[in-house]
Amino acid sequence: MKAGSLGRLRLVLAGLVALVTAAVAWNIRRPVPESPASPTSGDVQQGDQAEGVDLCRLDGSSEKWCLKAKQEYGREEGRRDWRDGVVFTTTYKISGMTDELTIRSERCLFQPTPLEARFEGDVEVKTGKGIAVETDSILYRGEEEKAVSEERVVFRRKKLSGSATGMLFDARNSRLELTADVSLILDDSLRGPLHVTGRQAVFDGVDETWQITDDVVVEQSNTRLTAGWLIADFNVLEGRLRGLLALSDVVVHSDGAILQSGGIGAPPGSYSIRGPRLQVRMRDDGSPAEILAGHGGAEIMMIPSRGRPDERRRIEAAGFVAFRLDAKGRVEEVEARKDVVYQVEWHEPPATGGGQARQRLECKWMVVRMDPETGAIREGEFDRQVVFEDQGRRATANNAQYLDSTLHFTGRPVLQSDDGSRLRASRIAVGTGESAGNLRAMGDVRHVIDRKEEGLLGAEGMKISAADFVYDARMRRAQYQGGTYLKSGSDVIRASEIVLSGESPRRRIQAKGEVHSRFRDRAGAENGKRIDVKSREMVYEEADARITYTGDVEFTRDELVTRTSEMLFMDLDKSGALSSVTAQGEKVEIVNKDRTVQGRKAVFNPQNNTLVIRGDPVVLRDSTNESRGPSLTLDLKTDRVVMDGLNEQRTILKVGSRSKDKTSPNERPR
Repeated sequence: MKAGSLGRLRLVLAGLVALVTAAVAWNIRRPVPESPASPTSGDVQQGDQAEGVDLCRLDGSSEKWCLKAKQEYGREEGRRDWRDGVVFTTTYKISGMTDELTIRSERCLFQPTPLEARFEGDVEVKTGKGIAVETDSILYRGEEEKAVSEERVVFRRKKLSGSATGMLFDARNSRLELTADVSLILDDSLRGPLHVTGRQAVFDGVDETWQITDDVVVEQSNTRLTAGWLIADFNVLEGRLRGLLALSDVVVHSDGAILQSGGIGAPPGSYSIRGPRLQVRMRDDGSPAEILAGHGGAEIMMIPSRGRPDERRRIEAAGFVAFRLDAKGRVEEVEARKDVVYQVEWHEPPATGGGQARQRLECKWMVVRMDPETGAIREGEFDRQVVFEDQGRRATANNAQYLDSTLHFTGRPVLQSDDGSRLRASRIAVGTGESAGNLRAMGDVRHVIDRKEEGLLGAEGMKISAADFVYDARMRRAQYQGGTYLKSGSDVIRASEIVLSGESPRRRIQAKGEVHSRFRDRAGAENGKRIDVKSREMVYEEADARITYTGDVEFTRDELVTRTSEMLFMDLDKSGALSSVTAQGEKVEIVNKDRTVQGRKAVFNPQNNTLVIRGDPVVLRDSTNESRGPSLTLDLKTDRVVMDGLNEQRTILKVGSRSKDKTSPNERPR
């Protein structure tokens, strides 16, 4: 090469190097644009098209967002219009974890700065945590990382699906808000679909819970819940409920279950719950472990699956009512606090008189344990200000326990009945169910029966004290034991045991063990005289108007004393007045003033005030005489004594300290 040509080439290369150096320096000095240039060249106007859109923004070494589409259609209102196969992806962090949001649509109006995109036409939104939303239009605001739609949206997250009108998805806080007409469905293959509706809902992706508000309705199988506000924790992977909290005017009704089919009180049982709050705690297997109603008042109605077909149970509490369930969802324990009311109602069958029957218990706190199969109560505890009402009876106490179908009241218990009966003791037991009406009282028993009845022991009511009391409702039998004392007006019976059975006018009173009775003689002019009887046993048969004393009997009336080792009868009229007294035995002894008469049978007639003694023989002794004969008549009013002999009748008249024995030859033996 010639020297001139070589020089010119060196000048050209030097110029090129300088030009490249200047260009590099210029590019280093100018700022990086907000987004890379579009693959297309020139200005694209409305109606113009460019193929193969692929636009991304990088954040350090990771991709911040990326938009892809088949073509750029143009611009509209300052936004680029991309269509066909639009796919937008972005990443965000929540609780230190990175998640991804993907939006697919037919069209996207996009502006990169500040990032804002409107997606239209078959819009699909998905997150890395499995939330999928379908709608017609969504606006995504990149600076806030929020997606908004005012259209009808349909969404799914594994086994949870639903729909709403309007949506706000806050990716930064993993929060999905459904603004109107919310409907959720949990696909529970074991218990049937669980359907939740409300006006608005919020999904918290951090806590994995849903909040549904305003006119909330929850339905599953044969159970329906309504409330003003609801928090639900769904296991969307397995399709079951992990927990539930309902607030504001909560109402639950279930024909055979509480939030699951075949649960509490399997069909045909049913339940309803009302209160300001209801919380359901679930086991890991999806079965309910506890249902907590109240925290400000609760009312529960229950119809057990077994037992009386028309039975209704109601529980009310100003605090709360908690149902604790077994693995099959059946009630095994109920706890209630503050101003508790437990009530059972049913209809008696016609054979027992028919009509509405009711049991009601009030207290401050209660816990009862139940048979999950039948719903029957096995045992229970009731505390403070206990009141129990059952078939015309009312029991009050500080505490009560339920065991073996019996309520045991302690702490100053009192039982009152509509018939005028009032019972006090250290402990009172009241039967329920099949033992309804049965009673037992223990320790310092005081029983007052105010009802007035004709006849002996009832005209002025009765007061009975004992150490122990048992009443059998079916037998209508009341048994008092241990230092028993019965008082009716001025009439008194003392014994080791007293048993009252039946009802007037067929009552029966039986006393045993060192019996001591004292009655007022109600007969005519003799009214007011005392009748005092001691024996081993006593039986009063009201239907026969007879009192029978047996075993070492001692009868005392005024100055007349009758003793027998065997038996003595007192016959009464309808008013309870004494009509006759009969004593019999191997040895009957009568003492009147200073006379003593022995025989085998003695009959006293209070109407004419006479005493007839028969024996083999009758022996009469006084201070000066002894007479014998088969029969003797004593006139207590005139003090005249007549001894009947074999061929004569002698009148023995005592005047002062001397006695005269007069024999009438004209009188014949009787």
